[in-house]
Amino acid sequence: MNELAKNKVAIIGQGYVGLPLALAAALNGWDVIGIEKSQRILEIVKNKKSPIEDISDLQISDIINRGSYEITNNEARISEADIVILCVPTPTDRENQPDMSFMNTAVESIAEYVKDGTLIISESTSYPGTLRNFIIPKLTNSKKSKKLYFATAPERVNPRDKTWNLKNTPRIISGIDKESNQRVLKFYKSICDEVILVESPEIAEISKLLENTFRLVNISLVNEFAEVCRNMNVDIYKVVEAATSKPYGFMPFQPGLGIGGHCIPVDPLYFVWWANQNKQSTPLIEQSIKTNNETPKHYFNLISNKFELHKQQKRIMLVGVAYKPGISDVRNSPVSTLKQLFEKAGHTVIWHDPLVNEWENTRSCSLDEECDLIILTVNQPGINFELMKSMSTPIYDCTNSLV
Repeated sequence: MNELAKNKVAIIGQGYVGLPLALAAALNGWDVIGIEKSQRILEIVKNKKSPIEDISDLQISDIINRGSYEITNNEARISEADIVILCVPTPTDRENQPDMSFMNTAVESIAEYVKDGTLIISESTSYPGTLRNFIIPKLTNSKKSKKLYFATAPERVNPRDKTWNLKNTPRIISGIDKESNQRVLKFYKSICDEVILVESPEIAEISKLLENTFRLVNISLVNEFAEVCRNMNVDIYKVVEAATSKPYGFMPFQPGLGIGGHCIPVDPLYFVWWANQNKQSTPLIEQSIKTNNETPKHYFNLISNKFELHKQQKRIMLVGVAYKPGISDVRNSPVSTLKQLFEKAGHTVIWHDPLVNEWENTRSCSLDEECDLIILTVNQPGINFELMKSMSTPIYDCTNSLV
């Protein structure tokens, strides 16, 4: 094997996955080129600021000042890299089918500029076979085909997790051949405490889908329990607390408005799509997806009946609009569905979130703005609970934070 020198790594995508990876690589001896098309992210980072909560402005400033990191929209810089890592979005379309447009664009840019002997790694979560059947053919069939190495290393980012991060979370990797395995192993061992090499890229790809499908199924399960318990006047939070006392065979999941973000609502859809393509059935997963999608409607009906909202139009404030506490990320937030349901019923909806300035073409209002009902949807840090409770406005708590 040719010794892989610690030279340059190009990371395509500088968002929630790519930027933490760039920071880790830059702090561990790699020269990092961040490739980013978003003008907003480019300007923020070039001004030595961080666009995401998990990385501080000081950390961005440090790696830029030491010369180990730069961000650019110039895809030609890919030609300088010994390793190119794909950290691009893999959403679903309106039919819940994989949307590979971002990946396709990124692969096309690699084909145009990558140099001979480069290791290509996909960190983007996708359906099994993405590396072998989508990425590799597009590059090896290119007119500019070169000798390339390929691997997958599905990201395991959990924004605002104070315990688990990129360094101490075990990383699953797999290359397409022995040489690729050696190269990808060398890279991730330089930035992660534990690296687990599995037998095939498909095992790595499916393992990521299983992780988040597991969470989807269990969150949907506890929300189904919650619906029944509410109807029977039983405190679901005390039920979960009691069950958690079992030291084995149980993992606590908390009920709430539903699942959001880019991973848990999306990854199971990729698995279902792949299974269906191969004439396999996934009834449990599909029912869990349906249960999750219906959770905001359950809350809408519950709140509407409790406060008799059908009698007249109300001005309703939603407090917390991100998909989970501690972040400003609003992707696939279930609060959006709740908002739409209230607006469709004729109510005026305003919102307040200490971490989100703009959402769905509106801006966060003051917590003491006049309204008829406050709904605490996400327990965001910075919410002034004392002010909220001191107001005469009725409150419905979806988070069990005001007990």
